[in-house]
Amino acid sequence: MTVRTFHPEPITGINSTYISDTEIILSWASPRGEYNAFEVQYLTSENVFIQNLTLHNSITINDLKPHRNYTFTVIVRSGTESSILRRSLPVSAIFTTKESVPGKVEKFEPVDIQPSDIVFAWSLPTTEQNGVIRKFTITYGLEVGQCKHNCLITLVPFFNII
Repeated sequence: MTVRTFHPEPITGINSTYISDTEIILSWASPRGEYNAFEVQYLTSENVFIQNLTLHNSITINDLKPHRNYTFTVIVRSGTESSILRRSLPVSAIFTTKESVPGKVEKFEPVDIQPSDIVFAWSLPTTEQNGVIRKFTITYGLEVGQCKHNCLITLVPFFNII
């Protein structure tokens, strides 16, 4: 006697109903046939494997990093781990979180000081960019006698101002 087990039907696609810099809401159409739950998998920006189970055909994923690509995979589950657990074929989709403000620059320091100008150097790790960097702004104050004058310089990335 041959016992044949059937796997649940996979979902047809994954949609995003909301994306921010740190959160995404995923949804999908319910598959045909019998199923108990949906398994949602993805890798964090630190390459940690995350697996969530939901009974609904949508899920909110939090604690994401800004301006990153995430591949989400949904697997339809039928049965339980204590009985016979059957899984559908996986369905995946890639989504990108929105940009956000950059993190803190590192090693901001003068590298050449002259009587009339100062050259600064700094770095911003790629993990802290959180989007496309279009400019850096340095704000400084000049003391003239008792008065302070605020100055603003806008710098294009990767160019030095002397």
